[in-house]
Amino acid sequence: MDFGTMLTKLKTNEYKYSANGMSQIYQDFLLVMDNCALYNDGNDEILREAARLMGILPIAYAEACEKVRV
Repeated sequence: MDFGTMLTKLKTNEYKYSANGMSQIYQDFLLVMDNCALYNDGNDEILREAARLMGILPIAYAEACEKVRV
């Protein structure tokens, strides 16, 4: 998984505007982070940025879920 694929899924409405869609986005984001760690071992700059993104994920996810709550 990568951010380009996630963007395509957003543009083609594969992620539904629902709690399930938010869960799919979350899972795909975690896959991006897994791939980042797997394919960038030894690249400290990229791994630091991935760690920064993981640090803000809970807040961003909670805010997004609030917006789609019915």
